[in-house]
Amino acid sequence: MSELDVDDLLKDVLSHCLLTIIKGEIQNRSRPPTGRRWTLQEKLTALAIFKRSPSAYRYLCAYLRLPSVRCLQRFLHRAPLKPGIIRRSISLMKRGAAKMPVGDRVCAIMFDGMSTMAALQFNPSTGNVDGLSDLGNGRRVPEVAEHIVSFTVQGLRRQYKLPFAYYPVKRTIRHGAIGRMRVGAIAAVQSTGQVPLFNL
Repeated sequence: MSELDVDDLLKDVLSHCLLTIIKGEIQNRSRPPTGRRWTLQEKLTALAIFKRSPSAYRYLCAYLRLPSVRCLQRFLHRAPLKPGIIRRSISLMKRGAAKMPVGDRVCAIMFDGMSTMAALQFNPSTGNVDGLSDLGNGRRVPEVAEHIVSFTVQGLRRQYKLPFAYYPVKRTIRHGAIGRMRVGAIAAVQSTGQVPLFNL
């Protein structure tokens, strides 16, 4: 039986996630831990498991050949994610809206905040210090961020939810800055063809 036949057989039996893990296991079976190589899909699958439960991921690493936690952290640091409107999310929304009937484009914009650990960390991929307050578009403030303000779009007729903007801020933020964030968020969603009825 050839490798392609086995691959086709496994596709019918296993989920995509499990198939990805098994392929990584087979590909790296004879390599030492520092010589293992991972595809983008294998890293994304491992990252999804790690983000769901770091302790479960570490447990799985004891029995399976998976990317190390350090490998996943480096992978995340290389992701071009800057505070403000996330352009990748906007382009995904635009592509999704083009395929939807007009009635399914009706959505709500949700505004939320959560506290985070106040810490500064140098990010070698960007050359910046992460952890400072940032109002997007390079408007950084020399204050250590203690909260993350996020914006998410959620479909009202069709079920979908996508975060599309975030801002690390100090505990308190001026009313005018929040207003500018909300206006920018609404304009970004409208530019995709979505129809925001209200924001929460």
